[in-house]
Amino acid sequence: MVDIQQDSSAEGNPEEDFTGSPLLARVPCEIKTISGDETFRGRQLTAGNSHVVHMHFYPGVKTRMRLLCRGRLDGRILNITDVRELDMTERGARKILELYCSEASPQ
Repeated sequence: MVDIQQDSSAEGNPEEDFTGSPLLARVPCEIKTISGDETFRGRQLTAGNSHVVHMHFYPGVKTRMRLLCRGRLDGRILNITDVRELDMTERGARKILELYCSEASPQ
């Protein structure tokens, strides 16, 4: 399970603030760990994706949000880097969100 957290900082504030109410709380999902690596993009070191998360489709999930993990990965924070909507309706299933995430460094 995860909480989908959204930035609740004031408009124009460069500091992100995820202390407000989550967009969704205790969302059941499947979290897969993938090989995360870092690459140089220009002069910046960019963290690669370390996890892929599958869950039922929920509108409004964006890359400016993050996941607070519960259960097996309790307390870990995953920054959403890519949001993909998988349409499984032709197979008789519901839409699925596929979220590519990088693990936030501990603070």
